[in-house]
Amino acid sequence: MRHANNSRGILGRFVLLLVALTLCIVALSSAQTKYRTFLQDDLAQKKAKAGKILGSRVSFTFVNPRFGPVYGMHAIFSAPVLAIEDSGHFTKVTINKMVADLMGPGVNSGDSITFTAVFDTKKPGTQVNFWWWTDAAGVRRTNTGIKLQSTSDAQVFIQPNGGNVLLYIYKNLVIRPVGLTLGLPTDKDQGFGMIRDLAYTKSEFPQTGAPRCFDHIVASSGEMKPFIGVKKNLTAKKHNNHLEGELHALKLAVLANDGSVTEPTDPAESRLGDLLYSNPSDGSDPNNGLTIRQIALRSDSMLTFCGQYSPTAYVNQDQTLSMINQAFNGPYEAVSFEPFVLAGAQPITAVPFLHTTIGLPPVTVPRNQASVIDEMAAQFEVRQNYPNPFNPTTTLEFSLPEASLVTLKVYNMLGQEVATLYSNESLDEGEQSVEFNASALTSGIYFYKISAQGVGDQSSFYQQTRRMMLLK
Repeated sequence: MRHANNSRGILGRFVLLLVALTLCIVALSSAQTKYRTFLQDDLAQKKAKAGKILGSRVSFTFVNPRFGPVYGMHAIFSAPVLAIEDSGHFTKVTINKMVADLMGPGVNSGDSITFTAVFDTKKPGTQVNFWWWTDAAGVRRTNTGIKLQSTSDAQVFIQPNGGNVLLYIYKNLVIRPVGLTLGLPTDKDQGFGMIRDLAYTKSEFPQTGAPRCFDHIVASSGEMKPFIGVKKNLTAKKHNNHLEGELHALKLAVLANDGSVTEPTDPAESRLGDLLYSNPSDGSDPNNGLTIRQIALRSDSMLTFCGQYSPTAYVNQDQTLSMINQAFNGPYEAVSFEPFVLAGAQPITAVPFLHTTIGLPPVTVPRNQASVIDEMAAQFEVRQNYPNPFNPTTTLEFSLPEASLVTLKVYNMLGQEVATLYSNESLDEGEQSVEFNASALTSGIYFYKISAQGVGDQSSFYQQTRRMMLLK
């Protein structure tokens, strides 16, 4: 009997030890989990040439073979040096294309230094052709070394930025015709509005106006009109609302993580949208106890339903979204260019007001395995309107490879102009969308013609015409 009790005691202690070890592993895993959010200013950036090879980051290890210390080194490399990242504790460095002269504290007999630099070469195989150690006066103190191979050699790429990310998400994750919505769907007759973003355009960022509901929009004439119904790809010029911009940036970050475009990509990890918000500095925060997805939904409701929230509530909600968007901000670094995966920027343990959740099923969004490099080829393109045939409204979409002055007109079968949607209007590069209302026209075939004059240093002129049908 005593033997059985001892066995149960040992087994119990083993189970407790196993549980403790499991909890330690889970805690360690959570501590290392990093997430990624976006700032509005980043999303407004002009796209970088992501994935382009800048050069090679190469390291060499040099050993002092003398019986006494050396104080410098002369090295001739097989490729030009672009930038030194680690001079191996030498304090004085002189570079002349492929030649480096290093001076500084002594390197004792048998000790070594590691020199790391970015070299102007896209291929591996950079080496040191010749080198020797010198004394404090720069005089050679060893025989000439020949053909020293690198200890590491890796290509250096231009990293993506917020502009790349914005374009990638809209091309590969946003599902048309649903799009990315801001606000809630309502009956147009109720006098409420929402935004449906279908295409990439950086002119939606940054939003700097006072946080508020969808109260009004600015028409092309400059007139203020009530914000009623669904507005597509609404730019900051027409409705400038910091709360809208923060919600847009947050929804993009959630969508990117759901689609495994940002870390963490492990299905066992909590998705960004499922992180739980609890503000320790404000126990009355109405967002406490909500997930990020639920906070986004609450923000949608606040944007659409004007009159149900106080001005202070909008300011507070805007501050909450800004806190979340800033929580996981950091340098943009691609884990992979093809398929595109962006590294997490900050660990969850560094954010005291967000916590992982347990037991929620993973959320995934279908994505194609596209490379961010493929997104660089921007072209002028005028797409077929949709719906087509239409009655009485339809959407016209086009893309601009550069910022341009755009004219968009509609003509009937006789070539007579029946509507002008843009007249030499300045538009940013990227995807553009405009709604055409033909309620004043009769059924028939119409043509829409888009002309765009680039405004960059190497600007070009673009023009294209498409046909559409109005059926009443």
